[in-house]
Amino acid sequence: MKVLAIGAHFDDVELGCGGSLWKHYQNNDDLYILVVTQSDYYSEETHHKRTKQEALEEGKKAACLIKAHLIIGNFKSLELVASRELINYLCRIISEVKPDVVYTHFAGDQHLDHKAIGEASIIATRKVNQVYAYISNVYETSPVFSPNCFVDISEEFEYKIQLVECYQSEKKTHPRWREQLTYFNGIYGIKNRVDYVEPFQVIRILK
Repeated sequence: MKVLAIGAHFDDVELGCGGSLWKHYQNNDDLYILVVTQSDYYSEETHHKRTKQEALEEGKKAACLIKAHLIIGNFKSLELVASRELINYLCRIISEVKPDVVYTHFAGDQHLDHKAIGEASIIATRKVNQVYAYISNVYETSPVFSPNCFVDISEEFEYKIQLVECYQSEKKTHPRWREQLTYFNGIYGIKNRVDYVEPFQVIRILK
């Protein structure tokens, strides 16, 4: 099985569906991670800077842990829109990879880059049989993220943390990542009577 995980930035897919990707890895599925932007940025608020090289090296490290093929776009961070250019780019990658399963951003995400990827993915993945939307932060969303597919990652949770911990350049601004993931995946675990769960909103399931 070919699996494609789409993220706007390095670290998005690990946060949103890292446990599920680890399951695919254990199942010997062929994994692809598409990072649409080069993920460098500077925050005026926190004065935190992440360079393209830092993001790339950390992303390679995470991809290596699950033996994923890494595809990197050339779009600019914080400037993504669901344009024809972005849709065509996603369509081209999907045509080349030919995935059986796609994980992508929730189109209602409050981060504009995430939202753009989510909206563009709905169109670009129209010929993919299984498409699932994840959320990679804990912000409130409008429309509300309403998951209807749940993956038990109780055995994979610590491995998900390993993937996220590859991004040390982000720990300065996100020092509570583990706490957030423990809470977020734990809440959905409680709802499903297991320890940890990754929630998804189904865009398409055709079998």
